[in-house]
Amino acid sequence: MVIEIIKKVIIGAAFIETLIPALGVALVVTSVIIGAVLRYVFNTLILGLEEVSVLIAIYTFFVGAALASRAKVQIRVNIIDIISISPYIRHIIDTSVAFASAAVCVVFTYWIFSFSQWTVKANITIPPLGWPKLVQSFSLLLGLALMSLHHLVQGGQLLRKERGL
Repeated sequence: MVIEIIKKVIIGAAFIETLIPALGVALVVTSVIIGAVLRYVFNTLILGLEEVSVLIAIYTFFVGAALASRAKVQIRVNIIDIISISPYIRHIIDTSVAFASAAVCVVFTYWIFSFSQWTVKANITIPPLGWPKLVQSFSLLLGLALMSLHHLVQGGQLLRKERGL
C-alpha cells in the first residue's frame, strides 16, 4: 500500500517536473519580449512584470534541478570514475552518495521550510507586487523536497539492487 502511494507521488512529481520547466521557459521568454516591446516601442512598462519573470525563472530553475536529480544528469565531479575499484566498492560509494545527497537536501528543505514559516509570520512581501515572500520561497521548498525524494528513491534502488531484490 505504501509503495503504491510512493509510486503515485513519483509519477505526479515527474509530471510536475516536466511541465513547470517547459511552461516556465516559454513564459519567461514571452514576458521578457513583452517587457522589451513595451519599454522600447511604447515607452511604458507593466509594473511588476520583471519580478513575475524572475519568479517564473526561479521556479523553472529549482524544479529543473529536481528533474536533473531524477534523471541523474546533474552536474557533478566524480573522481571515482578515474580510479580502478571493484564494482562492489563502487556500489557502496554510489549508495552512500545517494543517501548523503538526500540528507543534504532534507536539511536544506527543513531550513527553507523554517524560512517560509518566518516570512509568513513576519508578513514579508515581494516589492513592488506586494505578494507574500512565500510565493518565492515555495519554489525552493518544492525543488528541494523533490530532490530529497529522488535521492532517497535512488539510494533505495541501489540498496535493493545490492540485495538482489
